[in-house]
Amino acid sequence: MITISICSVFLELGYSFDVSHLVDKLIVKRINENVMDKFKPDNFNLEYSLGIFITTGVNVKEIEVMNRPSISKKYKSVDYTFKLPHIEIDDKEDNVILYVNNFFEALKILFDRLKLSLTNEIELTKQKVIGEIYLNKVYSINNDDDVLKMLKKKNLKD
Repeated sequence: MITISICSVFLELGYSFDVSHLVDKLIVKRINENVMDKFKPDNFNLEYSLGIFITTGVNVKEIEVMNRPSISKKYKSVDYTFKLPHIEIDDKEDNVILYVNNFFEALKILFDRLKLSLTNEIELTKQKVIGEIYLNKVYSINNDDDVLKMLKKKNLKD
């Protein structure tokens, strides 16, 4: 089975997604569990993985999936770039949900481009991810801050 991963997030100076890395890990885990077993595009080597790079910046106004993937024979990976708009929302939880929605919209665009009819599976997976985020505060960006503070205090004591 082909797996998906979020390879990296590239941000223009002064821009950030207030989203915990745990949200990306949750997204990847749920997509691999619920969608990727049906991912069988033509002309795609099943030994390769599907990598996603995420970027944003001042000029990114709408969701876009770059047309040409980067293919690494060495790492056996086909990587696409998702350009997600940076929209600042005061409520951190809403920022996370907006990020998740935009990510899954970009995934639909990519899969449609690859002529895969997985819109229902993607939508159901998105709803599962959002539900888990609402039910578990570990996915809050504030939780990452709390963990960092705790680690700094521990290091000061040692």
